[in-house]
Amino acid sequence: MDKNFRALTDREHRAIAGLSMGVGIALNVGLNRLDKFASVGEFSSGMFGGVDGVPPFDMQKSFPDLLKIPQ
Repeated sequence: MDKNFRALTDREHRAIAGLSMGVGIALNVGLNRLDKFASVGEFSSGMFGGVDGVPPFDMQKSFPDLLKIPQ
């Protein structure tokens, strides 16, 4: 994107978000690359409630240091 569009390239001006099935990708990419993304959003995700045979998504287990990240 930075190559083809005029964009601010620092972390504070970059976000990632996902809708529905894209939430898993947005969370995994964004929360594992907080050096690149200042904001991570999720919209209309079913992954937090769980479904038959699949346990609910556990944010603390997947990203244990999420709340420890300095501002």
